[in-house]
Amino acid sequence: NGIQALDLVGRKLTLDGGALFKEYAAGLGTFIDTNLDHAVIGPWVKKLAAARDHLVASTKAIGKALGGGDPLYAFLVATPYLRLFGDVACSALLLEQSLVALEKLGPGDLASHRARAESDASARFYTDKLSTAQFFVHTFLPRAASYAETIVSGDRSALEIGFPQLV
Repeated sequence: NGIQALDLVGRKLTLDGGALFKEYAAGLGTFIDTNLDHAVIGPWVKKLAAARDHLVASTKAIGKALGGGDPLYAFLVATPYLRLFGDVACSALLLEQSLVALEKLGPGDLASHRARAESDASARFYTDKLSTAQFFVHTFLPRAASYAETIVSGDRSALEIGFPQLV
């Protein structure tokens, strides 16, 4: 995934002055603002909001490196950035699917939907969507903080290993 990470940082982020990222972040912000107080997925959306903030801070750090003439640092942190972006994007998509699932399930809370799923295959399908989103948000999305810590750290030590002329 190194090539994809380099492409994301070197081409996609810089395209049209960062317009793609700005558009993505705006759409993500709208989704978060709309669903932050949702009865079922609201707590999960709060976790997405925190991860989005890490993504934005990381994107700014990479943009600063690229704009400040330090592309090597931007490329050094490209893989953690790709992983961070992927976790945020997957979480957002799973949470969007959760809204569709909740619409199909109708009124009720998570516990009542899960109870109904024991005897209803359709309800089982949709509650599995909810469980998948919940699992991903609680298991993978917390990595956003550590990826962001790596990206915004400014630590260039890996660039100094055996290649002093690059520093």
